[in-house]
Amino acid sequence: MSEVLKVEEIFASKVFTFGKMKERLPKSVYREVRQLMDWGGELSPASADVVAKAMKDWAVENGATHYTHWFQPLTGITAEKHDAFVTHPDTDGKMIMEFSGKELIKGEPDASSFPSGGLRATFEARGYTAWDVTSPAFLKEDATGVILCIPTAFCSYTGEALDKKTPLLRSMEAVSQQALRIVRLFGNDRATKVVANVGAEQEYFLVDREKYLRREDLVRILQEPKNALVKQYEKLFSYDKVELTFAEGALEAVADKAIERNIGARGLRAVMEGLLTEIMYEIPSDPSVRRVVITPACVHGECGPTLVRGEEEAASHAS
Repeated sequence: MSEVLKVEEIFASKVFTFGKMKERLPKSVYREVRQLMDWGGELSPASADVVAKAMKDWAVENGATHYTHWFQPLTGITAEKHDAFVTHPDTDGKMIMEFSGKELIKGEPDASSFPSGGLRATFEARGYTAWDVTSPAFLKEDATGVILCIPTAFCSYTGEALDKKTPLLRSMEAVSQQALRIVRLFGNDRATKVVANVGAEQEYFLVDREKYLRREDLVRILQEPKNALVKQYEKLFSYDKVELTFAEGALEAVADKAIERNIGARGLRAVMEGLLTEIMYEIPSDPSVRRVVITPACVHGECGPTLVRGEEEAASHAS
C-alpha cells in the first residue's frame, strides 16, 4: 500500500520561511530582518552573522554541505557559485563548519564569465552578488548533494544591473513611489509602501497585429526606451572600451527580421542576440578593437560585423 502524501508537511519544507526564522532567530534580530524586508535599509554586521549561523544550521540539519549565491544573469538561465561550509580543522583536528554574515550578504563571482561582464581581464571583472532579503533562501538537492541557495541580485562595481532581478527590484520601488502619490490623492496619508504583484490576473492589452508589426515602431523600440536593446548592448560593449554603432539601415534590417519571424517586438531580442553574442565573446581577446559596426548586410547574414581597430581609426581621423 502506497504511503499517503502529506502535502501540508512537504510544502515549503525546504524553504527558510518566516516561521523557521522566528524559531531560530532572537526576537530583536527577527524584527530587524522583517523591517529590512518591508522598508529596506542595511542589516547590521552582528545581525547578519546571527542570520547566517541560523540559516547554516538549518541547512546542515537538512543535509547541506555547500551554499551558493543564486542569481539570474543576462544569459537567459540561472547561475550559481558554490562554496563549502567547511573551512579548516581546529587545533584538535576537528572539522569546523562556518558561514559568516559577510558571506551571506555579498559574493564576488567572475563577471567576465557572462555576456554582461565584459571587462578584458578576469581579475577586473568585478561582478558582485548581493543577498536579496525579500526572497527566501531554499535547499536544492541534485546529484552533488544538498545545496543552500541564497537568492541574490547581480551588479557591477559601479552599480549597473547585470541581471534580470535588479531592474525588477528597482522598478518595484519606482512603482511604489509613484503609486503612493495616487494613494495620497485619495486621502490616505498613512500608507508608506505599495507592493505590486505580477501574475495571470493582471491586465492584457490587445493590439492590432498590423500595428504590432509596424517597422517604424520596432525601430523606435530598439532605440528609444530607457532600457532599449541598443542602449543595453552599447553599454555592454563599452565595458571592453569598444564602441558599438549601427550603420544606416541596420536597425531597419533588424526590425525586418523580427517581422519575418512574425513575432514583432518579442523577436527583437532574439535577433540582436544572434547578431552580437558571438562577437561579444571574441572582443575581450582582441584589445586592438575599438569599434564594432553593424551593417544591413551583417544583419542579413551576408557578412560578419565590421571591426575597426585602433590604428585604422587613427588613420581615418588623420585623413
